[in-house]
Amino acid sequence: MSNSSALASKMPFFYGWLIVLSMFAAGMASAGPTLWALSVFAIPMTDDLGWTRATFFGALAARQLLMGALAPIFGRLADTEKWPRILMVFGGSIYALSLVLLSQIDNQLQYFLVLSLLGGIGQASGGGILRQAIVSKWFIRRRGRAIAIGSMGTGMAAFVYPLFAYSLIEFYGWRTAWIWMGVSSFILLVPLALLVRRQPEDIGLLPDGETAAQAEIRRSRAEKGDATAAEEHSFTLAEVTKSKTLWLIVLATMITAPSMQGLTSTWVPYFQDIGFSAGISATALTTYGLFSVLSRIVWGFIVERYHVRKVLMANGSLIALMVLVLINVQMITSAFNFDPVYVVIIFAAFLGIIFGGFIGLNPLLWPNYFGRKFIGSIRGTFTPFVTVSSALGPLWINYIFDKTGEYDLAYIILMVTWLVFVGLMFLAKPMVNSRK
Repeated sequence: MSNSSALASKMPFFYGWLIVLSMFAAGMASAGPTLWALSVFAIPMTDDLGWTRATFFGALAARQLLMGALAPIFGRLADTEKWPRILMVFGGSIYALSLVLLSQIDNQLQYFLVLSLLGGIGQASGGGILRQAIVSKWFIRRRGRAIAIGSMGTGMAAFVYPLFAYSLIEFYGWRTAWIWMGVSSFILLVPLALLVRRQPEDIGLLPDGETAAQAEIRRSRAEKGDATAAEEHSFTLAEVTKSKTLWLIVLATMITAPSMQGLTSTWVPYFQDIGFSAGISATALTTYGLFSVLSRIVWGFIVERYHVRKVLMANGSLIALMVLVLINVQMITSAFNFDPVYVVIIFAAFLGIIFGGFIGLNPLLWPNYFGRKFIGSIRGTFTPFVTVSSALGPLWINYIFDKTGEYDLAYIILMVTWLVFVGLMFLAKPMVNSRK
C-alpha cells in the first residue's frame, strides 16, 4: 500500500477534500498578490518608478500570454499519474520566489522578467487551472460544492490581501510588502502540493468517496433508467474539437476573460480616480472578497440541481447589471446624497455575491459538459484562446484610461461582453454521447 493509500484509509473524511483544500490555497496564493493586491501596489509603484498604468499592468498581460502558451503542456500532464504533484511543488516555489524578487526591481525590464516570465512559469505549472482539473477528477455528483469551496480561495484572497498589502505598504513600503507576498504564497502552495494525487483511482478510491457497494447500487439504478445515477461520460479531445458546443464555450469564456483581470485589477485606482480614498477602495475589495467567499458554496449547491449552462446565463446577466452600476456609482452617490463608504461597500457586497459566483461556476463548464477523464488535455488545449483575451484585457482597459483619463468606456465594453456571453451560453447545448 502506498503512503497516500495508507493516509487515505486512516482519514475520517474523503481524501478528495484535501485536494479541494489545495485548490483553495492555490487560489489564495495566485489571486492574492498578483490580482487583488496588485491594484493596491499600482499607484505607489507607478509614482515611485515613474511608469504609466499601461506599463504597470502590461506585465500582467505578458504573464497571461506565457501561461496560455504553457497551458497545453501542463494540461496534458495533469492527466498523467506522477506529474501533477511535481509541477505544483516546482511551480509554487518559483511563483513565491518571483514575488520576493519584485522587491528588488528598479526598471521595466526587471519587472517584466520577474512578474511575467518567472511568475508566469510558476503560476502556470502550480496554479489554479491545473488544480481545478484535478479537483474535477475527484468529484462528480458533489463537483459543484467541491469546486465552489476550492474556488473560495480567490475570494478569500480579495478579503485578505488588499488590506494586508495596504497595511504593509503604509508601514514598510511596497518593496518589503512584496517580500511578505512571496513568503505567504510559499506557505500556501508548497506543503499541500505534496499531498496532491491525480484522481481517486490512483490510491484505490472512487469519486465522491463512494464505496464499492454504493457504486454497485448506483449502477443498478442506472440500468433501471434512473438518469441521476448514470455514469458520467467523458468525451475525448478529438470529439469535443469537432463539436459546435466546444467552440461556443471557448468564445463565451474568451469575451468575458478581460473582466477577470482587467475589471478586478482596476478597482482600487478607479475608485480613487472618482474621489474615494485609498482606504475605502481597499475596503471595497475586502468586502467583495468576504461576500464572494460566502456566496460560492450557495452557487455550488445550485449548480448541482440545475445545469451549469442555465446557472451561468442567469449569473452573466446579473454581472452585466453590476458593471452598469459600477459605471454610475459616483452619480448614484451624488444624486441621492449617500455616504460614499456605504455605497462602495454595498456595491462590493453584491458584486462579490454575483461575480464571485461566476469564478466558482466557470471551472465547472468543462467537466460538466465534457466529463473528467480527459479534462486536463481539453482545458490545456483551449486555455490559450481564453488566456490571450484575458492578457489583452488589462492592456486595452488601461490604454483607454491613459487616452481618456477614465475607465467608463472600458467598463461599458465589458458590460456588453457579458450580455453576449449570455447569448452564447444559450446556444451552447450539451453534447450527446454518440458512442451509446
